[in-house]
This record gives sequence, structure tokens and C-alpha cells, in this order.
Amino acid sequence: MRLQSFGLSHIGHVRSQNDDCFAELLSHSFFVLADGVGSMKGGGVAARLAVQHLMEEIKRNPLFQHPESGPESFGSALEIAIYQTHDYLWGYSQKNNLKGVMGTTLVCLLFIETHCFFAYIGDSRIYLLRQGKLQLLSYDDSLVFDLVHYGLIKESEAKNFPLKHIITKSLGSQPDLNIHYHLLKVEKGDLFLLCSDGISGLLETDILKQILLKNPDSLQKKAQALEASALAAGGFDNITSLLVQIL
Repeated sequence: MRLQSFGLSHIGHVRSQNDDCFAELLSHSFFVLADGVGSMKGGGVAARLAVQHLMEEIKRNPLFQHPESGPESFGSALEIAIYQTHDYLWGYSQKNNLKGVMGTTLVCLLFIETHCFFAYIGDSRIYLLRQGKLQLLSYDDSLVFDLVHYGLIKESEAKNFPLKHIITKSLGSQPDLNIHYHLLKVEKGDLFLLCSDGISGLLETDILKQILLKNPDSLQKKAQALEASALAAGGFDNITSLLVQIL
């Protein structure tokens, strides 16, 4: 499987620091993005440590270098790596007096043969653009997403909902972990977007789709357009995108 990728991160117009973090490990077909929980003083630390530790776990496990092991084995190994990363963050928070104030979202992709494993927790998102249609693959672990899902508020009201930044789950903020895992069969031309809520919280799905459909030969231009649009819409949060395409 041949892949191409490009990532971009911007502090935005309001925040004093960038608590987003992303990384790509092309040798293992692995991509990850994290957004430190803004209401927690250790959020930025959690995001950086989560990405670093998860990358180390992926590189350390020899299974990820042997595609013949099959998608199921890869999925189990990825789940274990994420739980180990969570345990590491939880232990770090207790040792450094950050218990309860250190958490991060996490979204990641792991490709093997004709499949992709994706996992997520928090309100960072994973989108898939396939044959001109944009689909949200992840489910926000947030109060406002739950309210929309259960029909208590309209999707059009979510953008300005006063409690929209409250997330219900994050990595490293509590001893127990409940993360979402899925396996997807991929197709040539599939374009995945991993992004923080600095993009998804400001740009509606139709706008995202329009941007991703433009500049078909340049992921860099797509990422730059996402960033520029989010900044033009206010840039109230850190803005990070990671694009991955199957060639």
C-alpha cells in the first residue's frame, strides 16, 4: 500500500500556546494527532507525551513490521499500545502532581494491507473523503455531540453552544480508559483527515468537503486551506490537521 501524508499546526489567534501535537511514522503506516484538554493545565504536556510514547510503543513492537500477522493481530497490538500510553500518562500525572489536570484527545490511523485500523477518544476527529463523499468516522466524546446525537439540540446550534468544549472522555485524565476502535477496508484514492476541534469546531462539513475536493494533487495546499479557513472563522483554538491519502 502506497501512502502520502502532510500535517500542519497553528497556534490560532487566541491561545497563548499550542497544545496540539501530531506525528507520522511512514515506515509503519501509522499516523496520530492529539489535542491537550484546554481546561486542564497539563493538557499540552499530555498531548506531547501521548504522541511520543505511542510512537515509541509502535516502533518497539516487532509485530508492526510483519503485515503477514493480519489485521486482527495489528488491532490487538494497537489497542495494547494505546492502553500502555494511557497508563504512562496516568502514572506521570500522579508522580508530577498533575492528577486530574492532565488529559488529551487522541485520534490515530494504522494501515495494513487493504485495511485501516482507526482509534479515537475525545473530540478530535477522523474524516474520510471517498469518491467525492465526506464521512465522519469518529464520534465526539463531548457533551454537545451527545446532545445533538440524541436530538436535544440542533446541529446548527452546536457551533455556538456555551458548553461545547466540555469533553466526556480523554486519555490520561482518569485511571480507567474506554477508547473507540474500528477496522475499515480502504480503497485507492481514499483521503483521511485527522483534525483537532480548532478545525472541526469552526468549519462545517460542507466547507471541509469543498476544501478537501480542491487541489487534488497537493495535500499541502489542502492543509493550508483548512488552516486559513479556520483562522478566518476566528481561530479561537489551536488548529491542526493531518492528511493521509492512499495512492
